[in-house]
Amino acid sequence: MAMPEETQVAVDWALQQTYAVDGEEYPVSESRHMLVDTVRRYFDDHNIGCPPMDATMLDPYLPPDSPIRRG
Repeated sequence: MAMPEETQVAVDWALQQTYAVDGEEYPVSESRHMLVDTVRRYFDDHNIGCPPMDATMLDPYLPPDSPIRRG
């Protein structure tokens, strides 16, 4: 089960990644949906178990000035 420290590392890593749509690269830091997918990928790649999650669960780990942070 992912712990808070592992979740923070995963979110920090995810925010530095990009994803492609129709050959165009976009930062994960601009998409709540892609943030969740990228954090899940990090956990899977590092064999870290985690419960189902949504973007709301990751909000506490985002920088205060993040454009995708809510609450």
